Amino acid sequence: MRVALLSSISQGCAAFAQATTASKLRYCLRHGYSLVFENRAYEQACHEGLLDLARMLDHYDIVWSLDADCLITGRQPIHELPGLGPHVTICRETISQSSPINCGSMVWQSTERSRRLLHDMHDAEPEWRRLPYVTQSWLADRLPQLQRDSTVTLLPPKAFNSTVWNHSGGGSHWQPGDLVYHPCGVVPHELRAEALREMAATLEATP
Repeated sequence: MRVALLSSISQGCAAFAQATTASKLRYCLRHGYSLVFENRAYEQACHEGLLDLARMLDHYDIVWSLDADCLITGRQPIHELPGLGPHVTICRETISQSSPINCGSMVWQSTERSRRLLHDMHDAEPEWRRLPYVTQSWLADRLPQLQRDSTVTLLPPKAFNSTVWNHSGGGSHWQPGDLVYHPCGVVPHELRAEALREMAATLEATP
């Protein structure tokens, strides 16, 4: 099984990447996965990165796309994660009411359906550039159809994207043992970076 973990980094999210990269490296070394970083500004990564990901599916059986502010806190091999769908798997979002899904952590199987979705998203840039959460909003709008034809499989938040928020009522899905700690809703960015550093330090201190 050829598996790669893909993360987009840039100067704008450097503080996040510095806190999370070691966890991604340890995880990939533990499971024999490849680790790929793309250095692109967020605006470019949203668009150009889609075709790069599609091309990666020609070389890997599974690509796990993981945001820079995602810290790996568990040991579950992603290719053996219970409930993975045949094409694209995303976690539900239930803390924020603004979107039913969170795309900071997604699993892409090497199938034509996965590639087609990536190309469709790439071609739809004029549509999703106007949306509040760009490609995530675009996917959320099409979720019923994507689920009906099994292109997208939804798993619970804690499966591989335990999000944390400090606004809109706040909340946390993360608990010790969860695969991913993702404080995407912690603002401002300085507080999010500090939360990631503190969690990373806690993990490193744990035998």
